Amino acid sequence: MGTTGEARHVTEGSVERLPEVVSFSAVFRAEYRGLVAIAWGLTGSRDTAEDMAQEALLSLHRRLERGEQIENPAAYVRRSCSNLSVSWVRRRMAETRALLRIGAPQGSAPESDGENEAFWCEVRRLPRRQAQVVALFYGYDMSVADLAATLEISAGTAKTHLHRGRQVLATRLGLQAPDNGEGS
Repeated sequence: MGTTGEARHVTEGSVERLPEVVSFSAVFRAEYRGLVAIAWGLTGSRDTAEDMAQEALLSLHRRLERGEQIENPAAYVRRSCSNLSVSWVRRRMAETRALLRIGAPQGSAPESDGENEAFWCEVRRLPRRQAQVVALFYGYDMSVADLAATLEISAGTAKTHLHRGRQVLATRLGLQAPDNGEGS
């Protein structure tokens, strides 16, 4: 049995599917690196990305400790991490605007992780849902169906956000926009 599959209970003449118990440590091991990657893509800060990943995992741990049933723990932490990251960016933008209004000096420039910085900088400029979909698709290498399930949106909505995000990114980065409409 895998950590996200289902156990099977055989009764006379039928197979009944029972939810599999998923350990927190299994989810942590499987998801932590991807969570940091997605949060870095959305925030631009390695330290903040690690904080967001840990906060998402802590939220899952607390819910499991209370005995709550989480249908898809991996999707839960991915969604939580991307939402926390987007909220962090919004707070930072509000703080920066406030500091600019009062004339306070700005903090240090965001850290750069190399050649993909231009891409991720543009992803962070996208509308919230487009940024989340693009970050999950490219940073987490998720299929459209998986990221739709993660964000609890329809596959069609996910494809639309991905398509629009890719068009904007292609224009901003001077690349040819994908025109297949498939979202992959």
